[in-house]
Amino acid sequence: MDQKKNGENVCLVTTLTVVKDKGNIIGFDAISRDITEMKICENQIRALHLHATSLAKAVSIREIAEISSNILKVLGFKNGSLGIVEEDQLIHQHFLVESNGTPIVMPLDGPGITVRAINVGETLNIGNVCKCPHFVKDTDTHSEPIISELAIPIKINNKPMAVLNVVSSELDAFKNTDVQRLETLVEHIESAVERILTMRSHLKQIEEIETEKTSELLKGADRISSMVRHDLRGPLSTIKKAAHLMESSPETTDEMISTIFNSVDYAMSILEDLKQLTKPRQLNKTFTDPRKLITSILDTTLIPDDIKVISEYDNIQPFLMDEIKLRRAIDNLIRNAVEAMPDGGKLKLRLLRDGDNTKFEVSDTGYGMSEEVKNNLFTPFFTTKTTGTGLGLASCKQSIEAHGGTIEYESSPGCGTKFTVSLPIALNAEIDTVDTETQIPYMEK
Repeated sequence: MDQKKNGENVCLVTTLTVVKDKGNIIGFDAISRDITEMKICENQIRALHLHATSLAKAVSIREIAEISSNILKVLGFKNGSLGIVEEDQLIHQHFLVESNGTPIVMPLDGPGITVRAINVGETLNIGNVCKCPHFVKDTDTHSEPIISELAIPIKINNKPMAVLNVVSSELDAFKNTDVQRLETLVEHIESAVERILTMRSHLKQIEEIETEKTSELLKGADRISSMVRHDLRGPLSTIKKAAHLMESSPETTDEMISTIFNSVDYAMSILEDLKQLTKPRQLNKTFTDPRKLITSILDTTLIPDDIKVISEYDNIQPFLMDEIKLRRAIDNLIRNAVEAMPDGGKLKLRLLRDGDNTKFEVSDTGYGMSEEVKNNLFTPFFTTKTTGTGLGLASCKQSIEAHGGTIEYESSPGCGTKFTVSLPIALNAEIDTVDTETQIPYMEK
């Protein structure tokens, strides 16, 4: 290290050569080279990569701008700014030197070297701005006259989104080494900005998902409420009819009281099922006569006069089942069949023995189902009804499969629908309470 006459430090590298005469050392030749610029460049590159680590940890555009300003100072630049593209404008609001705090707004279809760099997507190194038609003089921000300007676009996904520029009051101030260093800095800035934008995008997606979940939760609550109204309408209607009949014909009181109690039990089972939507359900099995089960369902179902009911029953002995849950499943199939025939038709119910299984068939001559409906038939909350919940068939399938049974269907548009429920007969099985893990997903956990 040495000093110039003006007091500035200078870094020299000296090469010594031994001078000999007849084998004897008579002196040395010394050659010194000034490597000050090279050392400065090395230190700046080292500082550049050191600050790049800070850029990689930045969490906001403002933080990136502040770190970039510090790097520019380390690199020896005295004046410049970072401009951000917002809609159809380029806004300079992050300055290397103190400013009056007022952002410089430049239309993207107007003049300006930084605007030009954005529009062409290339680095512009202008040695004399007075000869550049795109230069815009700014006396409010820069105290010294601008002679040279270097503008480098910052691209995200190959699209210019910002620009880094430095200015100088000297002619041809920025050399190729300056361009290379600033382009390296811009690469680090691009990486940091892209990371922040990606993070913001992910956060926005998370917010949208949470909003969608909240919306679906509210819709689910509305559908549950609708399901309660829909399913309770049947037993409540039966209770109302029984009360009217008791009032008009007192001699039927004993029979109607039994009907009322049965309907109340059915309504209570519906409310209990709501509690079990997201929990393993229990089957409370008792020996039940399947024929009497279907008959009792028909007795409490309102079927229009223009729908003809056809029943065919094999002689099947009582077997173990959860009467309340199967009643609700078969009742749902019958009600759906009735609703599929608004203009009347035929409702056919069959009870038959098939080996070790009992089959319940419910068929209608209604409008049938489209492919979309069939593909989503047992999906919870899928419904084609304006007031439906989409839980009826899902719950129906759940109850049947909990018994070890299956539910199948045949349908085509305009040709009606047939559902077939197949249940294993358990004549000799011990009456017990069975746990099943089959459940309807009410909400994503």
